Amino acid sequence: MTWPTSAPETDSSIDHGSDSDRLIEALDGFRREIEAQRGPAVIGEEPEALHDFRVAVRRTRSGLKHSAGLLSRKQRKRFQAEFSRLQDVTGPARDYEVWMASLPVDDPLRLVLAGYHDAARRDAVAALDSRHIKKLMARWHTALADLPSGNTAVSSGESIGRQHQLVMEAAANAGVEADATDLHRLRKRVKELRYLIELFVEAGNRPLRKPLKKLQDALGDVQDVAVQRAWLGEHAEEVGPVDVRLKELDERDAVARAAYGELFSQFVALACDPGQ
Repeated sequence: MTWPTSAPETDSSIDHGSDSDRLIEALDGFRREIEAQRGPAVIGEEPEALHDFRVAVRRTRSGLKHSAGLLSRKQRKRFQAEFSRLQDVTGPARDYEVWMASLPVDDPLRLVLAGYHDAARRDAVAALDSRHIKKLMARWHTALADLPSGNTAVSSGESIGRQHQLVMEAAANAGVEADATDLHRLRKRVKELRYLIELFVEAGNRPLRKPLKKLQDALGDVQDVAVQRAWLGEHAEEVGPVDVRLKELDERDAVARAAYGELFSQFVALACDPGQ
């Protein structure tokens, strides 16, 4: 499939002369969000602070992938590596939070998970409150501030078209019964396509945004099941018999995969005719 050139996502609603400036503005906005959420995430009193922090980091990484011609190759690689490490070190704490929140209050598994969550949170807080991240954010602020306006290196249409192609390529190896690793790869590409649409396309002209979000959520459920299944296998001695829990995960996996298959078909149909 080729991306339809008449789609609102790539043509009619975009001011191509401002694409580079819009990307710089977006990256700086994500930078401010990272800084705004870092303190509350360290303190731990705002339940969604860590999540919001990670979303801003994830969007930053996505934007960096499309910043060729704005930042040097060396800068892009360095900042990508830095933000990737930041994403990795904060991931486990958030994963445990989400898992515990999905369990009944009296489920004994919550107590086991709580211990692992506390250790993961200590690692996350150490990273978020470190001198290293403060220097990183200062360097990132300077790098963005030094970028001149009026650059025309970024083309939103080309970026969205390339990302759509990456989605379709990943989907070729990600059928409903595919390995969770392949589905997770597709999820990341779907998420990045949604980010690009949200960045470059006017709010009232995004027919693919909601389908992409639903598709991303279904694939996220598949990934959650895979991670939790693997964790239970590794910690069976601590949590006791896991047969019932594994059966429940299998059922969740089947529901999520069925939803993914239906949602992906809807996305393909809509991408072929976004104006419908």
